[in-house]
Amino acid sequence: MLYGISYFAGSKFFQINRRLKTICLYPLVEKTARVEIEFEGSLDQYLVNFGIHSLSKGVSGFVNASIVQPGELEWTQVIAQANTFNLSTPLSFSKLIVESGEPVHTFGFIFNAVHTGIFPMRISWI
Repeated sequence: MLYGISYFAGSKFFQINRRLKTICLYPLVEKTARVEIEFEGSLDQYLVNFGIHSLSKGVSGFVNASIVQPGELEWTQVIAQANTFNLSTPLSFSKLIVESGEPVHTFGFIFNAVHTGIFPMRISWI
């Protein structure tokens, strides 16, 4: 069984008895990670960037991630040594679903949509 460790340095218990270091062990739960991002409106003037990092199982096992929807998309960049998967696409779609290949206990991601079109400019003088 895998355990995570928490150290409660700021708790009242630790402040009362400074000689006792409180360490709590709790089992780490591993589950299949799934991210669903649904878009409303058009993505025609946006560049979608999505990155996964820290997709881990067990003590130090890396896990692959796959794009479930849309099915025709593939990762733009995969860095296996860093356990990183990046997607950067100007394609328009209504839903992005990404899933871990196996159950994990750590899952981190970054998402942004960058506007690439021209903003209409309006200047008002008072």
